[in-house]
Amino acid sequence: MSNKVSYLPGKGGNGSGGEPPMNDHLTPRVEHLERDVGEIKVTLARLEGRFDTIDAKFDAINTKLDTLATKADLAETKVSMIQWGVGTVIAAGALVFAIMRFLPAAL
Repeated sequence: MSNKVSYLPGKGGNGSGGEPPMNDHLTPRVEHLERDVGEIKVTLARLEGRFDTIDAKFDAINTKLDTLATKADLAETKVSMIQWGVGTVIAAGALVFAIMRFLPAAL
């Protein structure tokens, strides 16, 4: 296999290749791209700052979520409140019966 490279004819028409095609238009395009890349870098730096702020907010939210009660915690609290309520009603009833029993009948 041959490693021959054929070039497009240059402006001179001698077939040697010469300058790349559309060289007059390439320089302004590259300059435009370089300006765009500069703008992109500025925008990216600004967005990175915003992402850092968002990350900090998410960290704060995660910290708050760790302190919130779970469904299991709420269910356990509900059971405990029911037990205390039933126990208080029973104790109050027993106290009423005890007072009635030990009070003199004449009152």
